[in-house]
Amino acid sequence: MDLVDGERLYNLLRNKYVLLCGDSIMRSIYKDIILLVQGQNRLLTNDELRAKLDDHDMLTLNDQLLAGDKKTNDTSYYERRCYFTNTHLIKFVFLTRCFSGQMRNELREIEENKSIVPDVILLNSAIWDITKYEKNSERDYAQLLEECFRSIRSIIPPQTIVIWLTATPFSKNACGVLDETRSEKKKF
Repeated sequence: MDLVDGERLYNLLRNKYVLLCGDSIMRSIYKDIILLVQGQNRLLTNDELRAKLDDHDMLTLNDQLLAGDKKTNDTSYYERRCYFTNTHLIKFVFLTRCFSGQMRNELREIEENKSIVPDVILLNSAIWDITKYEKNSERDYAQLLEECFRSIRSIIPPQTIVIWLTATPFSKNACGVLDETRSEKKKF
């Protein structure tokens, strides 16, 4: 049996709305899901995962950029993408905080349009929350996380499956969003 079965995932997500909210890790999961529901029995290669999600790169995956900023590594970055067919609706929202304005907007949209409610919501956030926001980041993260789930509980119907993905362990040689030169207190 293959570890990755595109047909099984296609059938599992058939006529489902999946909302993925998070950072670049979640974007990679989004890209893999799209590839799999298109019938490919593989995950994206490292080079494919590292490819920027501009319109040219994603033409092969047939998704659409709904909204987005120029690629930056700062906390104001925003990206919203969608893969839509007759059988699947898969959306991705890039978050730099677990309960950012983007997440609030997604929940507001769901609340206002009760006919289109996600069947599954996958969330992850922590690396950006704790490393990119200097002052009181850990305390703010805990408060925002609590507020996020309180809002989800009040807006999302109980039949929606909400999955929280925790951050992967940090490497001693971490790079990218983990700029250890920013603050001595933030070293892991």
